[in-house]
Formats: sequence, structure tokens, C-alpha cells
Amino acid sequence: MKKITLCCFLLIAVCFSWQLQAQTYTGDNLGVPNAINNTLPPVVSNANMPLTGNIGSEFSIDNVLLNITHTWDGDMTIVLISPTGTNLTLAAGLGGSADNYTNTVFQDGNPSITTGSAPFTGTFSPQGGQLNTVFAGEPVNGNWALRITDCCGGDNGTLNNYQITFTDLVNISECSIDPPLPLGLGSGVTTLTTINVAQTGVIGTNTGEYVIDEIVADLQHTWANDLEIVLIAPSGTQVALSTDNGGSSGLDVQSTLFFRDDSPNNIATWTGGAPLANYRAEGGATAHPVGSGAGPGVDLNTVLAGQSINGIWTLRLYDDVGGDGGTIFDFCINLIKNTQIGEVPAIVCPLDIVI
Repeated sequence: MKKITLCCFLLIAVCFSWQLQAQTYTGDNLGVPNAINNTLPPVVSNANMPLTGNIGSEFSIDNVLLNITHTWDGDMTIVLISPTGTNLTLAAGLGGSADNYTNTVFQDGNPSITTGSAPFTGTFSPQGGQLNTVFAGEPVNGNWALRITDCCGGDNGTLNNYQITFTDLVNISECSIDPPLPLGLGSGVTTLTTINVAQTGVIGTNTGEYVIDEIVADLQHTWANDLEIVLIAPSGTQVALSTDNGGSSGLDVQSTLFFRDDSPNNIATWTGGAPLANYRAEGGATAHPVGSGAGPGVDLNTVLAGQSINGIWTLRLYDDVGGDGGTIFDFCINLIKNTQIGEVPAIVCPLDIVI
């Protein structure tokens, strides 16, 4: 009797998946011969979207794909209907006596379908408007119906395929709409610039929650360490990004400061010259004026864990010494949605088999 040791790798992936950033749903009631017929009711094909969220905040419509055979395209009116009943005409009365819609894709930002010709192979904008404009704010959950009406006798057709693809708005990048704002010149002058994040969610590490990827400040100042820069979340929680750093010359030239939790760089060590590629937030006191190098370095996602991303994010810039000034040109926040679902695969080894 021999004992043989085998190293067997068991990949347990039953509960493991990755949330796709794009989801495609196919309509029903496809391939019914000659159903597109003026003597019959309109053909309706429903593509059911099981997820929840709204167009513009959690999802966008990436595209609608059609394949239709018909011997007189100009007879047809093709309409997309949302679960709430909003209608968007994709194409109506186009193509004249020519035949078919073959691999026709409707997607925002492309030439109108009215510029095409049968069989309309390619990518076009809908005739009635942009998908994400017409359906902005509407819930995605439910049946997205494609309705095809045939106006005239003598020619018939078949809906062979209808698919609608949604994109999960995984990442959020928002910048202030404020114009460039002055910094200083007097002592104790405060400048505020804001971002309105319309999406909903919380900061955290669970699936569906968001992490702050980076905070961005594009600015210039003739004496960098006069500035104290504080981030204020919609909840009112404050985090010092930088207080009195950069020496006299660090922002003489317009520069962009990036604040990231994964940065190896301590901003308190920035004493002049161009800033490094990125820094950790400084942390520490937020009441002005703040002493130089007051913070030990903090992680934004730790300080703001559990807080809502929705609402007004404020960047407060305080000039604590007179005589020098500058400009804040832009302020941005980048958020990333956590998309892993399930457990990491388990690897089990070894397995003893006795023969």
C-alpha cells in the first residue's frame, strides 16, 4: 500500500466575482417572423434591468443595439421607452424603400441617425435626442421597452435583436465650477472654493462604497508657506491638507498639488522648489492660523470613513501673512467605487491519497 501526496489546488470561486462596469440586457419577443406589420399591434421587446440606481448618478446608457429585417425601412417608427414611460424616438421614417437595420448602434455623441442610410450599419445618435439627456435622473430598474410601429401596408419585418447596455459610473471626478479666485494679499484672508457632488454613497471599504483617490488643488502664490489649505467634507469634518509648507518659492509658478493616502511623501518636508508628484494630507489643527508642520500626516479615507460623499465639498485657503498673494485656479476630487463582490478564492494543498 503506497501513500502518495498530491498537491491539489482547489479554486473555490462559487462566491467570487467582479462587478462589471458595463451590463448588457437583451430584449424578449425576438425573431417573430413578419411581426412588424401595419395590420398588427406594434412590436414591443422588453429588456429587464435588475439593478437599482438612476441615470446620471449611478448609471449611464452606453448604447442600444438593433438588428431588424424589413423591406421598407421608411415605414417604421422605433422608440425606446424607460420603465417610467418616458419615450425617445431612435428613428422614424428613415431609409425610404431600402431594407433593414443591420448592427445599428445608438450612442450619445455620434452623428444623428438621420445622416445615415439603410441598412444603417454603424454608430449613431438617436433621432429624438441624446439617451442620457432624455432619461437623465430616471431609475434604471425595470423594463426598457423597444417599440416598433409599422405605418403602412405591403411590407413587413422582424425584430431579430435588441440589446441595451448600461455603464456603472464607478468613478467620480468632480471639479469646482468657480472661476479662478484670488488668494491674499492681506493677512488673514480666507478664500473658499467648492464642489457639488450629486452622486450618493459613503466613504468606506465595502463593496459599493467609495474611497477618495485624490484631492487636487491647482494654484499659484508668491510665498507658498503663507498658505493653509483645509478640506471640508459635506458633513463639516475638516482635514488640513497643507499648513505653511513650500517655503518662499514652492508656488511661484502655477503648480498642481495632489493629496493621496498612498503617497510616500510628507508635505511638511516641502520647504521650497517645485512640489513633488503627490503628498499625504498633513492633518493636525485646522483652526487658523496653524503652526508650521502641525500635522503628523493622515489618511483622508480614515478621517472621513462612513461619511456621505453627497453634497458640497469645500477647499478653504487661508493666507496668514500680508504682502504676497496668488490664485486658486481649480479644485477637484476623485472618488473610486469599490467593485469587488464575494470572497477571495481559497487554495487548499496538499491532499493525501492512500492507494
